[in-house]
Amino acid sequence: MRKAAWIVSLVLFVVTLTFAIMMVNQNMRLGDELNEVTHSHHEAMVEAHAANREIHALHDLVSQFEEMALEAQENIAELQGQNADLEQTILHLRTPSRSFASAQVMRLDDGRYLKYGGNYIHIHEDIFSREYTVVFDGLLGDEWMFLHNSSPSISPCGNLLVFVVGWGEDWDGTLNIYDMCTGEAQEIELFAHWDESRTQSGAADAAWLDEDNILVVLRLIRSRPPRGGTMYAFDIRNKTLTSIDIAIPRNGQILSVQVVADNVHMTLLEDVFNADAFYTFPHSITVEEAYRLISIGETRPAGY
Repeated sequence: MRKAAWIVSLVLFVVTLTFAIMMVNQNMRLGDELNEVTHSHHEAMVEAHAANREIHALHDLVSQFEEMALEAQENIAELQGQNADLEQTILHLRTPSRSFASAQVMRLDDGRYLKYGGNYIHIHEDIFSREYTVVFDGLLGDEWMFLHNSSPSISPCGNLLVFVVGWGEDWDGTLNIYDMCTGEAQEIELFAHWDESRTQSGAADAAWLDEDNILVVLRLIRSRPPRGGTMYAFDIRNKTLTSIDIAIPRNGQILSVQVVADNVHMTLLEDVFNADAFYTFPHSITVEEAYRLISIGETRPAGY
């Protein structure tokens, strides 16, 4: 019996020892796996930190590129301004000089260049061309002629040019319409005799209102130099003049007119009677108001 009990105890001891060894081995494997997981997590954290550093570096690089792009845009704008100045200088050098006015240059929609001064208007095919088309040259005739007041006005469609020329700023002028596509030119002498007290003389200035109408300033015969006048709408198709009764402050007369965007800008003259003095001041109305005044104005044949 004792021998049997001893054998049973030995077997239990062996089984317990074996189980303990198995548990120890399993714990060791779990420990190794935990170490591997911990190591992998550590490596992942290191990689994440490295990625964050790279992202920050990319953000810094993008910011640098944005600053460089902004600086490049500013440089381009500056170069464009310098180029425009250079174009005007080149065009001025390639065109015979004209007295009494500084040259002005305007780029047309078709890529050509319009150059004008006090007594000429030329069209250059390109900025470097020595050849040009003469639209108006006040020195070619027997009597010198000059542009009046504002710059030439281009029609909304971009192919017609209107300008007023005369012997001088204080002389009556003629209205000129030039087709920049065909080269056809019209010279129009406008006279509108409304009544004895407001007899109108020749043109002082003109600007396109739309494709069919030109705003024309006709001088008052009884005004003294520098002579101002009143404004009319000249319908180029119907050949009529419509009065535009503008409420002009200080009893002024209109010297010049320009249409810019949605506004009609005028230079007005306030004549000081019994004194050799006069004053000029600006005045504007909207294009909408101009159309309203035309709709209620008196229309008559242009009389040219």
